[in-house]
Amino acid sequence: MAPVPPRLVVGGVASAGVSLVVAVTAVCSVGFLADRVSSGLNDNAGQVLGADLLFESDTPIEPEVVEQAHAMALQTAKTWQFPSMVTFDKQSRLASIKVVSEGYPLKGTVTLQGAGDEANSQNRQAVQRIPPAGTVWVDPALLAQLQASPEAQLRVGMKTLQVSAIIENEPDRNVAFVNIAPRLMMNEADMQATGLLVPGSRVKETLLMAGDAEAVAQMRTWLTARPAKGARSSAPIRPAPRSGHRWTALNSFCRWFLS
Repeated sequence: MAPVPPRLVVGGVASAGVSLVVAVTAVCSVGFLADRVSSGLNDNAGQVLGADLLFESDTPIEPEVVEQAHAMALQTAKTWQFPSMVTFDKQSRLASIKVVSEGYPLKGTVTLQGAGDEANSQNRQAVQRIPPAGTVWVDPALLAQLQASPEAQLRVGMKTLQVSAIIENEPDRNVAFVNIAPRLMMNEADMQATGLLVPGSRVKETLLMAGDAEAVAQMRTWLTARPAKGARSSAPIRPAPRSGHRWTALNSFCRWFLS
């Protein structure tokens, strides 16, 4: 058998080397792109929930749950949701009341149309804050049902509150019985004055949490380990180290290529 010319050997090795570099670059690029896409999807999912992790309960959430979240350096906020009648003039309609604490929403924004003293009703704004004390944000359907203007004052329980904006969208609204009626969002500072929350009231309390992915995963594990009646948690993020899997796949490819 005739010997292979050195030039062909060198050329073949060079071609193999170039092919290997291209293959390694492709694998790394695909892995990097997959990580970016996964990160983007997780972030968008967090905006849909208004947080990285939700803990919902049909009974008051125990203080130790909030303390544990803070111990894990997570940001927190709370919401309380319940159905109640809202009155304007002589009209009364059922509304889905949502009481929110400072910090809400932790992820995403509430899209508003200005009303009352806040802005011209044609202006739209995405905000990451809650209604000022003494005011409410409402679905336009609620005003239509009450035949009320965007500057109306609505009676919620024993307290009269000023409409200051119209809700176009909120990040964590889901399809549930309590959310079928039009929304009225109010500040936690006004909750007690309404007199609506009494023992036996049907209220869904939610703790919103956000922060480092590892801390969120640990908090969810902690919640899962202590199940409570009428309580449930949900999270869009499933943190997992992807880089190790990527390099394992790359190592396997290189072994195959060089064999």
